[in-house]
Amino acid sequence: MHAMNNILSSNSVCHPERSRRLHGCRRSKTSGTSFQGIFVFTVLVLLAIFSSFCTAEITVSADRNPVSLNESFNLTFDVTGASGDDPDFAPLQQDFQILSTSQNSYFNMVNGQISSSKQWTLTLIPHAAGTIKIPPIAFGNDTSPMVEIEVKDASGATDGKQDEYVFLEASVSTHNPYVQAQVLYTLKLYRSVDTDKAQLIDPVVEQGTAVIERVDEDKVYDLVLDGKIWQVVERNFAIYPQTSGIVKIEPVTFTGQIVSNSYGYGLFGRSPSTVIRRSKEVVLEVRPIPAAFTGNNWLPANNLTIAEQWSVDPANLQEAEPVTRTLILNATGLTASQLPELPTWNLANLKYYPDQPALSDVKTSNGITGTRSEKAAIIPNRPGNYVLPEISIPWWNTTTDKLEYAVVPEHTIQVKPGAASTGAPGNVQQSQTQQAAVIESSAGPEVATDFVPVPQASYWKWISMSLLVLWLSTLLVWWQRSRQRIQPASVVADRKGKPDSAAKQVLAACTRNDPHSTRLQLLQWGQLAWPANPPRSLGDISMRTSNEMAEEIRKLNDALYSMAGNDWTGASLAKVFTEESARAFAKEKVAEQGKLEPLYRI
Repeated sequence: MHAMNNILSSNSVCHPERSRRLHGCRRSKTSGTSFQGIFVFTVLVLLAIFSSFCTAEITVSADRNPVSLNESFNLTFDVTGASGDDPDFAPLQQDFQILSTSQNSYFNMVNGQISSSKQWTLTLIPHAAGTIKIPPIAFGNDTSPMVEIEVKDASGATDGKQDEYVFLEASVSTHNPYVQAQVLYTLKLYRSVDTDKAQLIDPVVEQGTAVIERVDEDKVYDLVLDGKIWQVVERNFAIYPQTSGIVKIEPVTFTGQIVSNSYGYGLFGRSPSTVIRRSKEVVLEVRPIPAAFTGNNWLPANNLTIAEQWSVDPANLQEAEPVTRTLILNATGLTASQLPELPTWNLANLKYYPDQPALSDVKTSNGITGTRSEKAAIIPNRPGNYVLPEISIPWWNTTTDKLEYAVVPEHTIQVKPGAASTGAPGNVQQSQTQQAAVIESSAGPEVATDFVPVPQASYWKWISMSLLVLWLSTLLVWWQRSRQRIQPASVVADRKGKPDSAAKQVLAACTRNDPHSTRLQLLQWGQLAWPANPPRSLGDISMRTSNEMAEEIRKLNDALYSMAGNDWTGASLAKVFTEESARAFAKEKVAEQGKLEPLYRI
């Protein structure tokens, strides 16, 4: 902590030689005392006024909410600005046991302005379950806001295990999910002793096909069971079973060395004790798509919504002026890659130019929320009222177990005449025809070959040139954004390459036993195998290939991301890939002839 003190001193001396120039120096004791009293009073008043404006800003946050009974969590008080006395946290003891308290101070200087802040962090264990209100805590003249903490009943999953010093616990949100629906998998490591060289392997699929994704960072907290304090390391995953039937998740293994004197390093230098613990196997009975679902794209989610945004009020559009319409599809429990393309429409005199969709995933301990955002530029060629069709997305609510719809209702947009529409009707019609030809010539291959320019006013020429420059600028921005996509540079390859050449590159990487190069070459191969809907990850490829190929991709992912750092050999993947490559391109050839392959295998 740094302290900064400013000392201001002032002395007044009456000198005989200067008294004449200063029109005399009054030596009256009464007058001097009166002046000093006024000065002190003025300073006190100014300090009181200044302190009334220097109120502190206090925020309260918890590292986890809700928490389980007998689990510890951190409660943080952040105080920005001047505050009075140190806080008294005694009111918290009514509902919590305070395990520890820490304090930190910070000073910042920006453009010569100094700001300070303090932070108090308390580690608490609740006494009872329920909704507990954190009362306002006094910081001098300021008080913290009241917040609520939800405390759940303690789980009985650890009964009978308190006599151990290290054990694992695996649980899932449901044992009977739908195919491709999210299952939350929670892994907890309990330790009552310190461990060294600890290694915790992520879960893998033993039977069936499923995609497993890590959704958050490790959480570390304390848990009290029968008066004994355990340290808990919690890790959460999202599992998406890709086939109906039985899907088994292998037991997770923990390996470490006990460093406590009771089990390891003794007084006479005994070797540390190695401990290995395994969780229970998790079995999922995956249900197929229900017969009541009638949509084209199977979307099992906890919640799914669709929203519409306009860059300009759709009731106040102008002729020949472009406007941007954005549709946002948001699904809780699905990844963005699972969300379908939104339907398009085609209306006369209303040009529609869609942009590339933007996909994003938000991962928390509650699972994955996927978002698909589609933007389109709309240019009305003529004034009038246009009816945009309804957009209806059927999805299956896994919470209520029934079919629901996310809907953007049919609505009308109004296009007002442009500034140039006040001219002669014949000239207006000719100008609009020329504008449409300019836009179409810059947008794609549909160019009017029999277009013949007609005499026109000079300002129409400038309007046409402006529209052309605007559209070329849009294309330039789109091109720059496309170069910044999530796919690595080596994956964004020329899709006009030969399939057999891409397959040879995959086999060559497998021969070198290089997992990173194999991953990149597989993704590049996928661009050629499914050009209409290219895969964005190895998980996408596994969804579209056989179970044998999906298993090999899982092993490759283990080698790339597993904490164990297992050695990987590409012989088995090369063998399966040789057959899979020929089959994938054969399916793509059939798809081009009008027989589309389903997006997901069931």
